[in-house]
Amino acid sequence: MAGAKGYLLKGTSTLDLIGTIFKIHHGLFQLGAGLLEKVASHPVDLSLMYNKNSQDLPNVESLTKQQINKTIEDKLEEEYLFFNEVLEPRIQTLKQQQNKINDKYKDLEMKFYILILTQLMLIVYLLTK
Repeated sequence: MAGAKGYLLKGTSTLDLIGTIFKIHHGLFQLGAGLLEKVASHPVDLSLMYNKNSQDLPNVESLTKQQINKTIEDKLEEEYLFFNEVLEPRIQTLKQQQNKINDKYKDLEMKFYILILTQLMLIVYLLTK
């Protein structure tokens, strides 16, 4: 598929760039932080889309706010879906791996204490003999 899947500002951090690539790879459209505000700060000239004498020319300010709200709503929904579909399962997998590592650590710690206790008992036995 041709076409842009996202837009970022020049000063985007490396971490944000990597995150954006990851999200786009998973099918999400990305609009960089600060870019929406930049676009929204420029008024939209809707007269190019309508007959200038038309009575039904929408209010540019309210339409721009509606567009901004819709874009923000869509962006939040994308982020929510991305979190639930991609990140949440990954987080759960990492938590499971962390629990396994913690269990192994506890097991090794217990074996270490048993080894130390055994060596102490051997030393006491040899000293009392």
